This record gives sequence, structure tokens and C-alpha cells, in this order.
Amino acid sequence: MVGSLTVGQRIVTMTDELSEICTALKQKGFNLVGVADGGGYQTYLPDCQSAIVFANGGTDGWNHFVADIRAFPEHLSAHQHPLDDFVGRCIQQVDPNPPSSRRWIQCADTAELFVDFQQLGREAGLGQSSPVGLLVHPEYGLWVSLRMVLLTTELLESTNLRPHPCASCLEKPCIKACPSGAVTPQGWSVQTCASFHQTSTLCKGVCHSRLVCPVGSQHRHSQLQHLYHNARTEGRKQLAKELGIVDEQEGLDPNWSDWQ
Repeated sequence: MVGSLTVGQRIVTMTDELSEICTALKQKGFNLVGVADGGGYQTYLPDCQSAIVFANGGTDGWNHFVADIRAFPEHLSAHQHPLDDFVGRCIQQVDPNPPSSRRWIQCADTAELFVDFQQLGREAGLGQSSPVGLLVHPEYGLWVSLRMVLLTTELLESTNLRPHPCASCLEKPCIKACPSGAVTPQGWSVQTCASFHQTSTLCKGVCHSRLVCPVGSQHRHSQLQHLYHNARTEGRKQLAKELGIVDEQEGLDPNWSDWQ
């Protein structure tokens, strides 16, 4: 049977089975979907034709994650990587027994395979490169979190790249807001950013450049969500406190010396 999925302003034709998977994931907070040519990913899946990329835009995915922990506190207290594990459970729920014609890969530290999700996100039309080092989406701005890709042997129409939001931004407030000077017109310097983090606390738990971006500002993460993603140890403590959960595990902050 043939189904379809609305991606941005386009309708992508696909089998009913794939359409139902995409719809079910959207209801779990994966509200951004894009399709890329899968020809370059055949080392991961033989005869791969298409790559369906899923992302959280804004706060929807975070709200589903928090609701899951509220209902099942052990999903925080018993997991070292609770958000990654939440994503994994969502995949398992919508596609418990994937056939050999498709394969899931998560964008996570614990993933068994590495995929360049920045490149994949661009190819799927989920954003363009920004000076901040993150993809910028025309509607959600810098508040997009790539989560997983579904590789499939089904040939789907790729979703084109959207207009670059930074092209019409003349003031570039993200460059001026960065205390370290790591954000430049040429892009984000990971070495400069990492060095600054090791000597200063001005950016601990916050990305000033990300916060001042005018694109998609209505979709900006909550203070707790932003903290969780930027300072995992403190963010996890605050999340447990807000939900009244006893959590003795520590979050894993970036080891900035490894980034230099």
C-alpha cells in the first residue's frame, strides 16, 4: 500500500508502513523529518536508497522526554544516558522488528555506528550550517536536535535544502554575543571554545550565541532544557529535583580538553 508524509511544504510518497512509523514518531515529539539520498550509506545498509532523518524542533521532544520520566522515574535514576535511552525506546515501540530492508542509527554517544548527522541533516533539508556550529532551521532556528536516521531500501524523493536563514541576517548577533570569540563569520572554532571553557565559567550551562539568534526564538528551549544540554551534571540534578526523583547518577559533561 502507498502512503505519504508531509515534509515541510512537500508531500513525500512512501509505503503505508513507513508513513505510519513517521507519524507515530511525530506523536512522540520527533516533529521534524527530512529525507536524504541514501546512496552514500550503503556500507551501513546494503542497497540503501533513502535516509529518513528525525529531529526534535523546539521543546516538543523535551516535553515528551520529561513526561516519560515523570511516569517512570527509573528511566532517569537507572540510566546513565536517559535521553538517548528514551529515543531508543521510542524506536523500539514504533518499529520493534525491522526487516533487513531498513536500519536505525541513533545520534548518540552510545550508538554502535558513527554517522555525520550534521551532514545528514543538511542533506535531508533540516537545516543549514550556521556560525554557531549548529544547523539552523528556517522555522526552529538553532533549536533543532537531530536524533536518529532510518536507512531504507525504499526509494523516496529527497527533501531539498531550505533557504539559508543566516543569509538575510545582517547584524549577526551570535558573533557579538560569544565571550570567547569562537563564533566567527567563517564558522565556529571548537578549539577556541574548548580553551575558553577550561579557563572561564561565563559559558557554563549556557550558549550565549544560541540564545540571541533571532530565528525561531519562539521555539527557544526552556532554561532547564538548555542547562541539561549544556551542563549535563547540573542539568540532571535540576531535572531530578523538579520531578522529585532520587537520582544518584551523575550526568556526563563534555571533557573540553578532548575537544582541543
